[in-house]
Amino acid sequence: MDCVTFTTESGNHYLFSPTKKTFVPVPKSVSEEIENGEFITANCSDIVTTLKNCGYLDSSQAKFDGKITKEMIESNLVNLPQVVFEVTSVCNLRCEYCCYSSGYQTFANREHGSLTFGKAKAMLDYISSLTYDERNSSQNVPLVISFYGGEPLLNFPLIRKIVDYAHSLHFNGRSCHFSMTTNATHLYEHIDFLYENDFHILVSLDGNRRADSYRRLYNGKESFDVVLSNLEKVKREYPDFFNTLRYNAVFTDKSNTEELFTFFLDKIGKAPTISMLHESVEEAADYEMIKRMTKKMEMPNDDIAFNPNIFLEIPLHKKIVDVLTKLLNGVHTHDIDNFINEDIRLYPTGTCVPFSKRLFVSNDGSILPCEKVCRDKPLGKVKNGQVDLDIEKVASRFNNAIAKIAPVCKNCYLQLNCNQCLFMHNGHSCKNFTDKKKFSTMLSELFSFENVCIVNSR
Repeated sequence: MDCVTFTTESGNHYLFSPTKKTFVPVPKSVSEEIENGEFITANCSDIVTTLKNCGYLDSSQAKFDGKITKEMIESNLVNLPQVVFEVTSVCNLRCEYCCYSSGYQTFANREHGSLTFGKAKAMLDYISSLTYDERNSSQNVPLVISFYGGEPLLNFPLIRKIVDYAHSLHFNGRSCHFSMTTNATHLYEHIDFLYENDFHILVSLDGNRRADSYRRLYNGKESFDVVLSNLEKVKREYPDFFNTLRYNAVFTDKSNTEELFTFFLDKIGKAPTISMLHESVEEAADYEMIKRMTKKMEMPNDDIAFNPNIFLEIPLHKKIVDVLTKLLNGVHTHDIDNFINEDIRLYPTGTCVPFSKRLFVSNDGSILPCEKVCRDKPLGKVKNGQVDLDIEKVASRFNNAIAKIAPVCKNCYLQLNCNQCLFMHNGHSCKNFTDKKKFSTMLSELFSFENVCIVNSR
C-alpha cells in the first residue's frame, strides 16, 4: 500500500501516509511530484525530501499473519455477548425486498420451520455452563438473548418458554437482557409480557405510507396502518416503554430522505437507523426487481442532515467517520487494547472472530456466527439435547477461508477499513476490492464534503 495523493473539488491537495496513518495538506506541485513518482529521484523539492526523510512516503502492507485460534474462540464463547434464536421462519408479511425472497440467493437453501424448546434449552444450558470457566471476565456484563424470524412474535409461546427458562438459570454473575426485531404487527397483542421483561425492541418500519408500501401483509394489503395502530396503542398505554423502541428503515426507490426523517421525528419522536438494500446477484430469479428498488440515499437539507440525532444515519457522514476513525492515528473506537497494540487487525477482511459479537441458532438448530451468513455450512448443530460444536474445526475453517482471501486483501487499499464479512464473497475475490486509483477517488469525494472539518489528531 503506497502513499496516496488526492485533490478535493475545491482544489485542495492532500497526502495520505499509510505508515503514519495521517493526512497531510500539501501544495499542488508537491502532490504532482509524488503522484508522478518524482520523489524517488534526487531532483525532488525540499518539501518532498522532508516528507520522504520523515517516512511519510513509505509503503505499508498489513502482515495478515495472525491465526484465529481455538483458545480465542473458546474465550469468546465463555464471554458470549449475545445469543440469537430464530424461533420461526414463518412471517406474516411478504416484503418484496426481503433477503429471503427470490431476489437473493444467499438463503436459497434455508430450512423452514420453527425452533423447538429442547434446542433452545440445550443452548442456554451450554452457555450457562461456560460462564463458570475461569476465563469468564464478563461478570456483571448482561447476556443478551434475542429473538429473530420470520416474525418472532408468531411463535410467542416459545419466546415465553425461553424467557422463563433463562430466568431460572445462573450465568455466574451475568443477568439476562432480552431483545427482538419485529414487524410490530403483533406488538400490542403481547405488550404486557414484553414490558414486564424489559425487552429491547427494534421495529422494522420504512417511513410514511409510500415508503413503507413494499411491506405487505400475506393477503397483499399494506401493513402500514396495522403497525401505526399498534405503535399508537403502545404509546398510549406504555409511554415509557414506547420511548425505548428503536426503528430500522430500509431505503428503497420509494424513499425520500427528508420525508423519511420528517415522518419519524413528527410521528415517532426519534430517528431510525437506515439500511440500504442488500446487493443481489444476476443469478437470482428477481435480480432485476432488487436492482429497480435500489436507490442511493440523497442528502437532506441542513436542518435534517446536521440534526445530532440523525447525523450518523446519513451514509456520507457515516462513511466519513468510519474511514477517518480507522485510517488515522490517535483515534480509538474500542477498548484499551488499542493503546497498547498497534496491530489489532491480525487477519484480512472485516470479519469477526467467531462468537465475538453473537451466536446464532437457526430454526433447525444450526449454529452460525450471525444471522446474516449463508446457512449451507453451519459451524455446529444443536441436536439430541446437546450442542455439537467442534472448536478446532471452526478455527480451521476460518483460517482456511482467510488464507484464500489474504492475497487479495494485501493489495487492497481498504485493508485497514474493510467491512466485508469473510463469508460474503467467493473466497478468492472481493466485490469491494479497492485499488490505489479508486481509493484516491474515494478520499477525494469524502474530503470534498465542505461541511465536515478534517482534523489531524497527530
